[in-house]
Amino acid sequence: MNDQHKFSMHISDFWIMAAGMVTTALALLGVYLLSHVDGDFNIMGWYALFIIPAGAILVGIAAGSGYGLVSWLMGRKVNGSLLAIILVLLVIGYGSAQYVEFTGMQKEYPTLRQISFFQYYDVSTRSMTFSLSRSKTSTGELGILGYLFRFLELAGFAVGGLVIPLMLKSKAYCEGCGVYMRKKDIWWLAAAVPNRKIPKKDTAALNAYAEEMKSAFENGMNVSQLLIKAARERNIPAFQEIIARALPVKEAQKLEHRIEVRLNTCPRCSDGIFIATLHSGHGDKSRSEKIAGQPVDSGFTRSIPPATA
Repeated sequence: MNDQHKFSMHISDFWIMAAGMVTTALALLGVYLLSHVDGDFNIMGWYALFIIPAGAILVGIAAGSGYGLVSWLMGRKVNGSLLAIILVLLVIGYGSAQYVEFTGMQKEYPTLRQISFFQYYDVSTRSMTFSLSRSKTSTGELGILGYLFRFLELAGFAVGGLVIPLMLKSKAYCEGCGVYMRKKDIWWLAAAVPNRKIPKKDTAALNAYAEEMKSAFENGMNVSQLLIKAARERNIPAFQEIIARALPVKEAQKLEHRIEVRLNTCPRCSDGIFIATLHSGHGDKSRSEKIAGQPVDSGFTRSIPPATA
């Protein structure tokens, strides 16, 4: 039984690697073809804030999509060793694309056959230029600084390629069935009072409001712990009593602090896990922190009424 399981895992890894290499090849081929259709179009050269390799990250996401998609379809849990293999293959893929480009240039310019790939790479790297998209002003050849942008390009491509596998790594997984769990329901608990405008000069009202926020936050955290405790103890009445007070999602999203309680379940055995996450702030200032998690069996998950919108 164990030998069969190990063999199946080897087969799944093979298909994951194969799919990832195919999407990597297609993504880099797309970059190559676009650059030859328009010599001024180089998506790998797109940078945000002068140093963030936005284009390379986008290409990397496309390249790594095969690894993530087939891992999901085959129920292969993404772990550290698989991520390391994917990273190595992405780097190899990037290097191979550079070499393929070199061989293509040799066919177009026969004089390049007199130099090695490393000589070509060094010259092309040092002769790189950098210019703003809204301006025709160029830095001129970067020289040795070109290697910095080569490194950023490679790093952006590799990081982008790991985005989807890393997203899978964070997803709940059923070890017994070997599949990723799926979201079943979400409940929202208040950890703040509604925002209200208070004149800055009204110190007493501001202090009272601050105390209300503090009390609401502590109460929300306590309620979430009681909810997780009820799940751990399989206390269905207590759990149902707490989620009966859950907020509609639109109302919860308006609060400065709110607690998301998500139930993920296995599509095969219906075992699941509750994950409580504290969300604070909004927009660019929002942040999230996992505060608790509790596995539960299928009997418990099936007894929970669905969340209301």
